[in-house]
Amino acid sequence: MLFNEKEIFELINTQDHNSYTKIKYFYDDLNCEKKHLVESMMSIDSRMNLADDLLLYTDKISMHFGIETRVPFLDHELMNFLETLPYPFKIKKGQGKYIHKEFAKSILPPKVINRKKKGFQSPTNQWFKDQLGDLMISELNQNPEFAQYFNLEKIRSLIKVHKAGFNKEKQLFLLFSLLYWFKSNKINL
Repeated sequence: MLFNEKEIFELINTQDHNSYTKIKYFYDDLNCEKKHLVESMMSIDSRMNLADDLLLYTDKISMHFGIETRVPFLDHELMNFLETLPYPFKIKKGQGKYIHKEFAKSILPPKVINRKKKGFQSPTNQWFKDQLGDLMISELNQNPEFAQYFNLEKIRSLIKVHKAGFNKEKQLFLLFSLLYWFKSNKINL
C-alpha cells in the first residue's frame, strides 16, 4: 500500500474501504489464521502483489526493450507445492529462499549463492528531488482542475518531504502518472 488510510483521506477526501475487504478475502480464503504470520504474508503477496504489479511490470518493461523474459518458478503446481512446505524450509535462521539456496549449492559456487541481491533502482528518486519534482509542481499549478479530485497542497507537501530526503518516489510517481493519464484522456481537466 503506497498510502495509509490517513494519507488517502488527505489526498482525496475519501475513506478507503476496499483494500481491507480485498486483503481479508484472501486472508480468509487462504486460511491465514492458521498459518505462521510470515507465511500468511507470503500467500497474500503472491496473489495480490505479484500478478497485478511485479510480474506485469517485468513483462511490460522487458517487452519495451525487446527482451524475452519468463518467470519459471511461478508454475501453479510448483507454487501449490511450495505453500505446503513447512515454514523452516522457506525461511531458516532469518535467511529467505532457504530451499533455493540449498539446491543451488549442488550446481553453483558459494560466491554466486551468497552474493547480495542486486535490485534494479530506477532514477525517479533523484528525478523527483530535481527537475521532475519541479515539473510536477508546475503541472499542478497549470492544472488546478486536478484539485477536483486531489488535494494539491498535500501533493506539494509530498514533493517537499521527498526533496528533504524522505523517499516518496513511488507515491509521487503514482500521482504524476495519474495527472498525465487524466490529461491525455481529457478527463475533465
